Formats: sequence, C-alpha cells, structure tokens
Amino acid sequence: AARPPPSWKSITSLKFSTFLAAIKGMGFDGALEPGVGLSLCQGLDLDGCGIISLSDLRWLDGWKPPEWLVCSPDKEAWLELSKRLLKRYRMPLNAWRQMDMDDSNSTSWVEFEMICEAVKFNGNRGGAWRYLDRDVSGTITMHEWHQESANVLHSFKEFLDKEYGSIKLAFEGIDTDNSGSVTYSELKRACKRRGW
Repeated sequence: AARPPPSWKSITSLKFSTFLAAIKGMGFDGALEPGVGLSLCQGLDLDGCGIISLSDLRWLDGWKPPEWLVCSPDKEAWLELSKRLLKRYRMPLNAWRQMDMDDSNSTSWVEFEMICEAVKFNGNRGGAWRYLDRDVSGTITMHEWHQESANVLHSFKEFLDKEYGSIKLAFEGIDTDNSGSVTYSELKRACKRRGW
C-alpha cells in the first residue's frame, strides 16, 4: 500500500503523488488513465497547494451525484424514450422544443427529467441521458439529441442569414401579407424562390 515518505509528518493530508499511488493501490482504474488522476487531485485540492487534505475529501460523504453521472450509456433506454417522444410530439424538433424549456439550445438534467415525466418514461433515465451526453458535459445539445434536425436547422439559419441578413429581416421578408405570422405557403414560396 502507498505510504507517505518518512519525512511527511501530517496524518490529515497527502501529496498528489502519494494520493495517486494510494488510489491506484485501492483499484481505482481512473487513476491509471492519462490526465485523470492529476485532474482529480487538482479538483479536490481546494486550496491549490499540491496536497489532498482530509477536509478536501470530507464533503464527498454528503455528495449525491446526479443519476446520469453514475450510469453507463444505455442505448435501449434511449430508443424507448425516443419512441415515446416521437409518439407524443411527432417530430424530434418538436420534442426538443418542449424539452429545451429556456431556449438555451441545450438541455439540463432537470429539463430532461421533466420531459421523461411528460411521456411517462420510467426506464433508465440516467443511461438514456449518458447515451446522448457522450462527452459527459452535463448538458445535451440539439446536435447530440438529433443530429439530422440540428443539421437542417443550421442550414436553414445560414440560408436566412445569407439571404436576408437576420432572422428578424427574414421573417419580415417572408411575411408577404404583413399578417404578423408566416404561413407554410409563404415559407415554401420564399425558400423555393431563393434556392433553399
């Protein structure tokens, strides 16, 4: 087992190297991955002094990680949730708009749980989340949610920006009858006329 060098007198703190050797010895595989052990140490070292103290670790006893953080990606759970979302909202973009409640172009775990409740999905929510959030960023983007829809939206936005200069000007240009809303036929006509 890893022990501090004889010159180390503290019984409540360890140098990064000793801490890493100890967690490797206890079988924490993450300590063997390049950069993971050092990132862990730096993240735990609240005072930034190059040591891990007992107080740096105490808060872990009360920490309750979110469900998604401790789950493995679960494709089957995602497929079941996706099926329910499409049944309820018909289109991936409609489901996204329901889930991205604050229009931030990303979805939080809280928003994700709310959409799961809305479609009565009680399966492996954390696993479904992790299947989408592959970079473990803690948010899901439209691109992660449904890449095809994200690509179409991106293309459409680029088209509107290029042809009209902004979304606001595009809306005004497409709303040919000045009704304050754009009909499908107005949109289709404008897209066809301008080559999208």
